[in-house]
Amino acid sequence: MRGKATKTPRVEALEAARKSGARTSYVPRTKLGRRLWQIRQRILASGQRLLDWEGLENELRARRGERGEEA
Repeated sequence: MRGKATKTPRVEALEAARKSGARTSYVPRTKLGRRLWQIRQRILASGQRLLDWEGLENELRARRGERGEEA
């Protein structure tokens, strides 16, 4: 007799995406990827916009107390 089958994290992520109505087929494969994906989904759900590369660099500079790039 076989034991109860357990779902893999990938299957669980697919099911969660389907239930939430997510419009993506992307499913992270690693534990870190799943954590980052959850963070991304929380940011999007809060209505905040994701930073582009330049926005990310500006945010890091501001947090470090650095001046902006001077030409």
